[in-house]
Amino acid sequence: MSLIGLHLSVSWAPTAFVLLAMVFIAMMPLNEARMAIIRRKLRARDEGVGS
Repeated sequence: MSLIGLHLSVSWAPTAFVLLAMVFIAMMPLNEARMAIIRRKLRARDEGVGS
């Protein structure tokens, strides 16, 4: 029984997490509009750090 758990934790669980991550990545495409929003937020954050 412990070998089954070890096999699941070493091979199948990471595979499931990677597949889930790929689904989330595919749902958030980075087009030009989204990149502009990210740049604007990063610029505002960087300007706030120095003051």
